[in-house]
Amino acid sequence: SASMKSLRLTWLYFEELDAKPECWSVILQAAKKRTVVLMYGAKDNEHNQAVALKTYLGAKNQTAGRFVS
Repeated sequence: SASMKSLRLTWLYFEELDAKPECWSVILQAAKKRTVVLMYGAKDNEHNQAVALKTYLGAKNQTAGRFVS
């Protein structure tokens, strides 16, 4: 189903992020000081990399800051 495919892609994206903390740690640190805007070009407002990254960073540090996607 489409939701299972989306979940699998999100999981794969999270695995990529786990392997490269240097790519997202700067964003997490910035969010502790100010609002960070995560932009995306997908047509789907609910299933895109910005939403996935927001979820991932929130899980890494629940008090990380504010994200807008």
